[in-house]
Amino acid sequence: MKILHVPFTFYPDPCGGTEVYVAALCEELRKMSVTALVAAPGERTESYRWQDTAVGRFAVAPVRNVGELYGEGDAVAAKCLSLAVFVAHCVTARKEYSAF
Repeated sequence: MKILHVPFTFYPDPCGGTEVYVAALCEELRKMSVTALVAAPGERTESYRWQDTAVGRFAVAPVRNVGELYGEGDAVAAKCLSLAVFVAHCVTARKEYSAF
């Protein structure tokens, strides 16, 4: 079986959670005899291996800002997310302080 992962970017470019997850997933899939490949946009078309994972980059036009890709965003969702992060922080902080 072959599985193609298509994240927004991939190593060695600066990466975030999705790319870290995809790299780890590829490694675990290999252990199960599954061929895991990555295709991601890049500055130029090229192929290489990253920690035993075959990576194909396809050239895309440079992006000046992420807003060009995703639009303006959703103000209501942003407000809800910031509230969720605040609540999670408070719960975590309370647990940390309860240990003292």
